Amino acid sequence: MDDKILGFLEKMYIEIENIKSIMATKEDLSNMATKEDLSNMATKEDLSNMATKEDLSNMATKEDLSNMATKEDLSNMATKEDLFKIEQKLVLMEDKMEQNHKALYDGYRLTYEKLEILNKKVNEIERNVEKHDIAIRAIRREVSN
Repeated sequence: MDDKILGFLEKMYIEIENIKSIMATKEDLSNMATKEDLSNMATKEDLSNMATKEDLSNMATKEDLSNMATKEDLSNMATKEDLFKIEQKLVLMEDKMEQNHKALYDGYRLTYEKLEILNKKVNEIERNVEKHDIAIRAIRREVSN
C-alpha cells in the first residue's frame, strides 16, 4: 500500500508542478492591468467610431499634405473684398482707356484731315511750280531768240 500512496503522491506532485508552471507569478500579476486601467480602455462604441483600414487608406499622404497651402499661404491670399476692389479698379481703368481711345481716335482723325488738306495744298503748289517752270522756259526761249 505504501507503493500506491507513494505513486499517488508522485502523481499529485507532478500535477502540482504542471499547475505551477501554468500559473502566473507575482511579477506577472503586478504587470497586469488594474480595474482603473480597464475602466480607461475604449468601449465598443469608441471602437465602432474609429477609422477602418479602408478609411485610413483613403487619407491624404505626407506628399499630399506637403503640397497643400499652409496657414501663412492662406493668410497671404486675397479676400473677396480685395478681389472686389481690384474688379472696381479694373472697371475704372477700362472706362479711362475707352475715353483715351476715343480721344486718340479723334486726334488721329484730326491729324488725318489736316494731312489731307496739306496734301492738297502741296499738290496745288506743285502744279503752280510746274506752270511757272514752263513759263520760265518759254520766256528764256523768247529772250534767246
